[in-house]
Amino acid sequence: MIKIPVLADVSDILPDLNARRSKLGAEAQRLRTEILALARAPDEIEAPSSLSPDVAHLLGRPAPPSQPKRRERLAEMSRQIKVHEAAAEMLAREIEAEINKASAIIRERMQPEVDRRLRAVCLALAKAQEANLELEDLWGRLEDDGVRFVSSMPAVSTYFLGRPRDPEGSANSFLREALKVGLLTDKEMPSGMPR
Repeated sequence: MIKIPVLADVSDILPDLNARRSKLGAEAQRLRTEILALARAPDEIEAPSSLSPDVAHLLGRPAPPSQPKRRERLAEMSRQIKVHEAAAEMLAREIEAEINKASAIIRERMQPEVDRRLRAVCLALAKAQEANLELEDLWGRLEDDGVRFVSSMPAVSTYFLGRPRDPEGSANSFLREALKVGLLTDKEMPSGMPR
């Protein structure tokens, strides 16, 4: 059995990029949840400070800590979400570029195996089309001898292959294309197949 490589096999940075993008998305979602909770919370009533910042300054004391107002906190969290989304979008573009590079490497590595398997399909189809030509010849001889309703004889139809003498039939078109790209040789093509 052939080992089919996956993207992470050929890209050292793809797992890290995906993890970073996922982390950014999770953080943005956490911020959205926090914004929703803050927006739904009852209005905060600021407790009056016994010491205003100006009075504390005149007395040489530290100013009391101030809490940012809800509107300011919501605005800051919204800004952070936008930054996270922009970073995630940048990572998404980098991930796409890395996936494209890794995919090209995998396609190059797998091309011989794809060609081998596709060639096997081509050879099998060439044999099927050869048999289809023989079947059509048999039907033709029966009809030439006056046998009626010959086309009703088969239990299944071979029309999915296309008419064997039709140059544009599906199997004939496929086989010509396979010949053109080198998956089949002229010698391997069904005899009697129109070209």
